[in-house]
Amino acid sequence: MLSGQNLHPCGNSALPPEAERVSADDSARNRVCAHGKLLRLHGERWYIKGLTYGPFAFNDCGNHLPDRAQVRKDLAHISRLGCNAIRLYHLPSPSFLDDASDQNLRVLIDVPWDKHRCFFEDWSSQREALQRITTAARDLGGHPAVFGISVANEIPKDVVRFYGAKRVERFIDSLVDAVKQQAPGCLATYTNYPSTEFLSPTRLDFYCTNVYLEDGDVLGQYLDRLQHIAGGLPLVLGEYGVDSLRASPGRQAELLARHVGRVFHHGLAGSFVFSYTDDWVAGGQRVEDWAFGITDVHRIEKPAAPALSRAWALAPTFEPLSVDATMASPGLDHAGAWAAGLGAQGDLGRVAREPVIPFPRVSVVVCSLNGAATLRECLSSLLRLDYPNYEVILVDDGSTDETPQIVNDFPTVKTIRQENAGLSAARNVGARVATGEVIAYTDSDCVADEAWLLYLVRGLREQGVDAIGGPNIAPASDGWVARCVAASPGGPSHVMLDDRRAEHIPGCNMAFWRDRLAEIGGFDPPFRQAGDDVDICWRFLDAGLTIGYAPAAVVWHHRRATIRGYFLQQKGYGRAEAMLHFKHPRRFNAFGCSRWNGIIYGHGSGQPPAASSSVYHGRFGSGLFQIVYRRNEASLWTYYTLLEWQVLAFLFLSVAPVFPAAVVVAGTMLMLTLLAAARPAARVVLAPDAPWWCRILIGFLHMLQPSVRAWHRYFYRLRYGLLPHSDVLSSAIATPEPGRRDSTETKRISPQTFDLYWESHVGRGREELLDALVNLASRAGWPGDFHAEWETYDVELCGTPWHRIRLWTATEELGDQRRFTRVRCAIRPTMAMYALSIVLAIWTIAACFWAIEYWAGGGARSIVHPHILALAPAMTVCGGWALLGIVTARSVRRCRDSVRTLVSSAAAAAGLDAVNLVSSVASRRDSDDPEPDHEDGNSDDFPTMQVA
Repeated sequence: MLSGQNLHPCGNSALPPEAERVSADDSARNRVCAHGKLLRLHGERWYIKGLTYGPFAFNDCGNHLPDRAQVRKDLAHISRLGCNAIRLYHLPSPSFLDDASDQNLRVLIDVPWDKHRCFFEDWSSQREALQRITTAARDLGGHPAVFGISVANEIPKDVVRFYGAKRVERFIDSLVDAVKQQAPGCLATYTNYPSTEFLSPTRLDFYCTNVYLEDGDVLGQYLDRLQHIAGGLPLVLGEYGVDSLRASPGRQAELLARHVGRVFHHGLAGSFVFSYTDDWVAGGQRVEDWAFGITDVHRIEKPAAPALSRAWALAPTFEPLSVDATMASPGLDHAGAWAAGLGAQGDLGRVAREPVIPFPRVSVVVCSLNGAATLRECLSSLLRLDYPNYEVILVDDGSTDETPQIVNDFPTVKTIRQENAGLSAARNVGARVATGEVIAYTDSDCVADEAWLLYLVRGLREQGVDAIGGPNIAPASDGWVARCVAASPGGPSHVMLDDRRAEHIPGCNMAFWRDRLAEIGGFDPPFRQAGDDVDICWRFLDAGLTIGYAPAAVVWHHRRATIRGYFLQQKGYGRAEAMLHFKHPRRFNAFGCSRWNGIIYGHGSGQPPAASSSVYHGRFGSGLFQIVYRRNEASLWTYYTLLEWQVLAFLFLSVAPVFPAAVVVAGTMLMLTLLAAARPAARVVLAPDAPWWCRILIGFLHMLQPSVRAWHRYFYRLRYGLLPHSDVLSSAIATPEPGRRDSTETKRISPQTFDLYWESHVGRGREELLDALVNLASRAGWPGDFHAEWETYDVELCGTPWHRIRLWTATEELGDQRRFTRVRCAIRPTMAMYALSIVLAIWTIAACFWAIEYWAGGGARSIVHPHILALAPAMTVCGGWALLGIVTARSVRRCRDSVRTLVSSAAAAAGLDAVNLVSSVASRRDSDDPEPDHEDGNSDDFPTMQVA
């Protein structure tokens, strides 16, 4: 079992710099702190292995607790079981907290108030809730035994429904603020439950929820879901229990042991089992028809007590199970088989004695280009990983800063220096020299959590996926500009197809099975700065491979520390999007924006606002699991910050001299842009000591980021998204075999559509032609959509900025291995062509109105204003249309010539013979069809052709 100690021989057991910063003050006071997706105590990962305690009947001192002697016995017993935390539903006395501290137990306190009432109807109820929270935080929050305060437990779903989730969330946040004001070192949370899953307070230190699900698979699926709801916060189960009256005591023991294993296998920070004893009260009455305790009312252990003790002793285990243990019980998964061996009838020695599957060797690859500012921090964290068998490889991609000097201080790091070749090439170099079965990638501006590799590798195995990723969280130690960047759009995010399968994982936190990565050819070298991770993920999915997600495999990712650095990053992202559009056109819309099938997740408010989520409430709001269904569509506010929206606003402004009302329209559009940027800036959660300018900067970044990214995306597409140069195309095409006819003849269908024809006497047709075409296009660097599974066409090729090319193919079976293949080529306008035509049309209308207004106003008789003033707009528009016509004709000709050359070369490479169109038609009719169906010579099979 791995329990947080360093297993790598190269480094010492120490905290990452971020953890040292977070826990420096609290550890001196023996406090638990939240750090990423996990909790820490004294700088080490701390997992909650908890029990709920009570509520009990009033004692002589007026507390909901037994007498102190019984409390001490109970706490000593709880500690002996291996429990390290208890949850109380009423305020304890200081003496109780002292007794808990003596047993090294931490306490989560639920503060009771009238949450079950419609408390917004009575101001005194709200004031009382705030006073109770404030008093509890002031009197108890500073005690070292108290690690957290829950400001409420399960506000009823009908109360939330009655007032609306937003209003309740704001009230919960105000209660959390009260805790932080009185006890800054105490964690604060709200304990939710599945019936109000849609409640999302923004100021919690960790996400806590109660879940009762006995089916292990369903519980596991819901835990994966909760991890995404928790976002960048630690996830804790506040309650989980099994009734030993309705289930047997043995069954209770088995399910609780399974639960502990499953909690840690899904990356949670821990859980509380309900409850310690059957001696508990509800509503002032002793509960006798439920028996959730692991001891009875007399504190006699049930089988669940030793089962939990053994499960806690192993948790959190990262060791893989043996194959025999996994197969011991049919239908059990990894966590289930592990837990089943720890039940009341289980044999702990059996699990320990069986041979286990060894940890696979992992090669951690870091690629750096002038990353000296954060490289030392990154490498230090990688040498502290809690993983027994790994290596660290640094690929220095032509750095000119202090990177070589820093690397000299890490002799155990395998370093490769090369001339600058780009990020993808560097990643491939790291993969080639790697010796591990698994290759994990991170960036030089990242700090890895100690358990990063453990969770990644375990996710790879247990989820049965080919690649996996995890969250990247901005460290709180960053400067204020970097924190503002983290709260702005355009950051690295993961995209989930469901609660476990991913569509995209950021390149700063990803891992692959080595053979799977080699199977698809590694990373694509043209992606030099960005886009490599998106491309590799889409290629994995296209190859039928799967990508998983490990929510506890955290890296701390420093955001850009300057505004200039942020916009340079967005420039690179825009360029990468254009490159991805060339390679995966079916995954982009007409404006060049990526189309994701999954949901984009990010931490904080760093992503563009999405459309409102849908919530399944059930009939009359009675659903036990009121599930939140997120949408992938952007909200209306997002469109107000797009470059296209702003260009349209200035277009209205340009016609203002003719249409004065256009000024109002343009002004309104620009005001909506400012408002769309201000909304997220006002909603973002900032630290109390944040400078005043932070929200202004966040709004500024929200307003400009979409335009900067889109500008460079369009610029790259217009500049580089052209047909291959004729020399490049000529060098890539195949030379026809001697004696084989090559075809340059086309049949014109319309001005921008034509057909090509080939025949074969050896059974070859469209499949061979298309395969050859894809190979030749790839060799020539001609981008296009070669996997159009959802389209009616077979292939789409990128043409000029003004046109794209689509190909359809069909092969006729003529018998005796004879085939006749048709290729239809259609040259279609791009969105840029449509946009330019619309702009010219608007200016044409404006010019007409300008001329009419000029002549109607007597301009023709004016000596001061010559006639040319009225004709100038019309002449400009006419010149624009003439230029557009020339560009269109030239673009169509280039597309036609290039695609004809490519298709003809592909046909030759596929072994197809060109057809002499007219003579072939005549000979086929004479030999095969003496009585054609169409006497006018326009048969669908071989119509009389006009050769272009």
